[in-house]
Amino acid sequence: MDFLIKQYSFYNYFFKGIVNKKQKPYKELFEKGKRCHISMFNAKLKKSSTALLVTALLVPGLSLHSKVAHASSEGIVNASSLNVREQASTNSKVLGKLKNNEVITVNKFVGKWAEITYNSKTAYVYSQYLDTVNSQTNIGKITASKLNIRSSADTYSSVIGQFKNGETITYKPVNSKWGEVTYNGKKGYVYLTYVQKIASSEATGSSQTNTGKITASKLNIRSSADTYSSVIGQFKNGETITYKPVNSKWGEVTYNGKKGYVYLSYVKKVEGTEATSSQTNTGKITASKLNIRSSADTYSSVIGQFKNGETITYKPVNSKWGEVTYNGKKGYVYLTYVQKVSNGIKMQTTASALNVRSQPNTSSSIIGKLTKSDIVSVEPVSSTWGKIALNGKTGYVSLNYLKEVSGSSAQPDNQEQQTTTKTGYVTASALNIRQKASTSSSIIGKLAKNSSVSILSIENNMAKISYNGGVGYVSMSYITYTKPSTTTTKPVENYYVNASALNVRNKPSLSGSVVGTLANGAKVDYVSAVNSEWAKIKYNNKDAYVSSQYLQKSTGSSYVDSTGVNYASLKNKVIMLDAGHGGKDSGTVGNGMYEKDITLDMVKRVKSKLESSGAKVILTRSDDRYLYLSERANLSNNSNANVFVSIHVNSATAPSARGVETFYFGSTSATLRNSSASAATNILDELLKVTNSPSRGVKTANFYVIKYNHKPSTLIELGFISNTSDASYLRDNAYRNKAADAIVKGLAKHFD
Repeated sequence: MDFLIKQYSFYNYFFKGIVNKKQKPYKELFEKGKRCHISMFNAKLKKSSTALLVTALLVPGLSLHSKVAHASSEGIVNASSLNVREQASTNSKVLGKLKNNEVITVNKFVGKWAEITYNSKTAYVYSQYLDTVNSQTNIGKITASKLNIRSSADTYSSVIGQFKNGETITYKPVNSKWGEVTYNGKKGYVYLTYVQKIASSEATGSSQTNTGKITASKLNIRSSADTYSSVIGQFKNGETITYKPVNSKWGEVTYNGKKGYVYLSYVKKVEGTEATSSQTNTGKITASKLNIRSSADTYSSVIGQFKNGETITYKPVNSKWGEVTYNGKKGYVYLTYVQKVSNGIKMQTTASALNVRSQPNTSSSIIGKLTKSDIVSVEPVSSTWGKIALNGKTGYVSLNYLKEVSGSSAQPDNQEQQTTTKTGYVTASALNIRQKASTSSSIIGKLAKNSSVSILSIENNMAKISYNGGVGYVSMSYITYTKPSTTTTKPVENYYVNASALNVRNKPSLSGSVVGTLANGAKVDYVSAVNSEWAKIKYNNKDAYVSSQYLQKSTGSSYVDSTGVNYASLKNKVIMLDAGHGGKDSGTVGNGMYEKDITLDMVKRVKSKLESSGAKVILTRSDDRYLYLSERANLSNNSNANVFVSIHVNSATAPSARGVETFYFGSTSATLRNSSASAATNILDELLKVTNSPSRGVKTANFYVIKYNHKPSTLIELGFISNTSDASYLRDNAYRNKAADAIVKGLAKHFD
C-alpha cells in the first residue's frame, strides 16, 4: 500500500512539472496516464474499501465523505384539492389547500410525503397526489448525423454502437455531459450535446406502466430485450397488454408469471382508465353480482362477491383488472363491470347521529358527529369506511349509515360560500325579506321590483342583505346583478348589418318567430337596446328585434355594436381555445352533467362567433379526446396564437358555492403578465353582464396550461356544476350562447 502511494506521488510530481509548463500534448498525456495508473492501482487491490481509499488518496480533490444534494423538483396536483399539512402525517394540522393542476416546487421527499414551502413555511403534502413534471428518465432525439454509444462516460472508451440522426432514445443523465442508455441489452453512454430533450410528458421510464394494443399479427415475447434471445410466448393482434418501457425499442411485460420483453414498434400505446397500480379509484358495481377472485384472471378461485350498485375502492393492475380488499384479504375484480366515479361522493346520513372518528375503525377517538339527513362529500377508503372533511379536519365515518344522493358527485373546494359584497336588483314583483337564511323563516319585510340591495354573503341560495340597519335574507332566485334599464324610447338612429344575413324576430329571443331577414350592409332603423344581446328596431313600420352583435353604427371598417364593443379588433387575430378535460378525464361531474361536455360545447360556440368577426381560431381539441396538460401548452407555444383561452366549470363540496372567475399566471415578464390579466379581466366583466351568478374575481394561479404558456393566456371557470342555480345556467342553451358572446366581447375589448 505504502509502495503504491509513493509510486503515485512520484508519478504525479513528474507529470505535474510538465503540465505546469502548459505544454498541451503533455497535459493530455498526463490525464490519460493518470487514469490508467489509477485503474492499475485499483485492480491490484482486492477489497473495494481499500480501492476506494487508494482512489481517494490518489485523485486530487476527491473526498471519502460524499454529500448527496437534494435537488428540488416540480410537481402537479392530480387531486381535486390537496391538503397542506404542518407535519408529514394525516393527523397533522391542515395549513391550507392546493387546487387541481396547481404546479408546486418539491424540496424533497420524506417517505410518502413531499416537503414544500407554503406561505414561507415548511409544509407537507401527500406525494400520491402529485405528478412529477421532470422524471429521472428522459426522452431525447439524436441531432448528430450519427452518435457513438460508448462503454463508459468518456470519449476514450470503446464504441459499442451508434444511434442515427432523428432517432428517439430514452436516457438517464449521469452528469451534465453524459447520459446512460441501454443498447442491445447492455449499458452504454452518449454525449448529451447531440441529444435534444423532448417534452417531459412524452418521457417514459422503466418504472412507468403503460397500456398498449398489439398491431402485428403475432408478437413474440422474448426472454431479454433483444432479437437474439429465446421466444417464451406470443401476443395476438389486437390484444391489450401492460408494459414498462426499458428503452425506446423494448418494453418489459409479465407472461405466465415470468418477465418477458416485446418490441415496441408493434405495440400502440393507448389511453384509458387504466391508471397505475399505485392510484386508488372509486367505482360502482354495474353487474348484478361481481365475483372477487384470488388473482387477476378468470381461472382463479372466487373468494367473494360485490352486489349491483355497491361502491368500492380499487387499484388498477392493468386495463382489465383491479385490486380490492375483501374481508382483510387482497382480491381482484373485472373492471368491465366497475364504473369509475369521482373521488368525492355526495352521501346523506341515515342514522339519527353518526360518529366521525379520527381513524377508519370503531376503536379510534370521536372527533365529531353528523345528524340525520346531513349531506357530506365522502371518499371511500374501504368497503365499510369513508373519509370526510369536518371543521377543517379529516375524519372517518361508517358507510353502513350513509346513502348516496342520487346523481351527484362532489369535489372539494376552498371556498364554501360567496363573501364578496355586490349590489343586486329584484326581478320579482315583490320579494320577501326573511329573518333567517330559509324560505320557511318569518317574513320581516318586502322589496319592490327593481329595488337595489347590498348583498353581504350567499349561502344555500339565500342572500344576506343589509336591511333597516340590520340584516335580512332573500332568495337569490329573484336577484340579478344586471341593473334594470331605465332607458326610454330614443329617437330612431341609423345602424347597418355587419353579418352576411340577419334574422328579424318578433321578440328579443332566439325562440321568437323570424318575421324577416336583413342583408349585409342593410340600413336598420334602430330604436333602443333591450339588453346587452338584443336591439329593438322598426321593421315594416312595426317593432321588431335583432341581435345587437351584428349591428354597426357606420358602414366603415369599425364594427361597433350598440354596447360600444368594437368587433373589428378581432379581425385576423389568431385565438387558441382550449376545452378543459376530455376523453378519460371527465373533469368535474354534477347535476347530470360532465365538465368535459360543457367545455367542448362552449369552445365550439365561441369559435363560430369569433370566426364571424374575422378571427382565426385554433382548438386544442374538437372532439372527446384526452390531452396531457403539456400537450395543450405546447400546442399554444408552437402556434402563432395571439391569446390562449382555457374554458372550465367548477365544483365544490358545499352546494352553496357558486360564481364565475378567471385566472392568469403572474409571469415575471411584465408584458406577458399584463396582457394575460387584460384578457382575464375583460372576459370576466362581460360574463358578469349575462349571468346572475356572483363574481369570484380575477385571480393569479399556477395552473399548468397558463404557467407554461408563452402566449397571453387565461383560464375561465363559468360556474359551479355542484350548485343547482349555476347548474341550471350551465345546462341552458340560451345561457351558453350568452356566455359565448360574452367571451367574444371580452376578447374584442382586450384587443381594442
